[in-house]
Amino acid sequence: MEERIDEGLPEGAEKAIPLEKADYKYKSKENCICLINGNLKGTGFFCKIEFEGKLTPVLITNYHVVNDDFMNQKKKLTFYVKDVLHSINIDKDSKIYSSIRDKYDMMIIRLKEGEVNNYLEIDENIFDKSVDDYENEGIYILHYPMAEEAKVSFGSGIEKSNDYDIKHKCHTEPCSSGGPILNLINKVIGIHKGSIDKYGECAYNIGTFLKFPLNELKNQNKPKENGQHKNKTKEEEEGEENGHKVSKNNNYYLI
Repeated sequence: MEERIDEGLPEGAEKAIPLEKADYKYKSKENCICLINGNLKGTGFFCKIEFEGKLTPVLITNYHVVNDDFMNQKKKLTFYVKDVLHSINIDKDSKIYSSIRDKYDMMIIRLKEGEVNNYLEIDENIFDKSVDDYENEGIYILHYPMAEEAKVSFGSGIEKSNDYDIKHKCHTEPCSSGGPILNLINKVIGIHKGSIDKYGECAYNIGTFLKFPLNELKNQNKPKENGQHKNKTKEEEEGEENGHKVSKNNNYYLI
């Protein structure tokens, strides 16, 4: 994978704002994100998802930030929340879900109750909507660009890349990978993962629409019926097929 050659500031985007200087409704979420020391430095966020019949606290980031090899070989994962270093143990039950970078580029790690105390909320409406339904909504990203202080970046809206990816024009930089993409009612709809290069400049940034990986997780978590897994919907199959096309047909830079 080539190195990124831009700073992730698409035309019309504004520079990221330090959370310390942002409005309280954004600043108050700083305890819900972290700077991860994984395969690469990147951003992660805390939320709760339905898993094995109950709400489970998790840490979500990109697969290229924390991959399967890291989860299988390491015994601990460290991350910073604000300036405080945290360390969690990794065992065979820690990984709830992973998807390689050419697909959803996501890792979901189980947390124990009390390991963190602040969580973002996922927008439940994503399961009944498509990316097009969010086209005219403002968005923002919480992230740790350049592995420095936490910042917030705003965008004027999102566009459809394929059935689950989101094109966006929020300002990002290296180590923004894994940052949550939220709508203006402060609920997570996606996760930032990289940028698309055009003529040597950043054309736009790209993130994963959470609907598809979370639906895939739900289907994996369902009991088998007559020895068979539930068949995937046409929409899910098309989403997976298109997912493999993203990194093959575009200069897709991971940051």
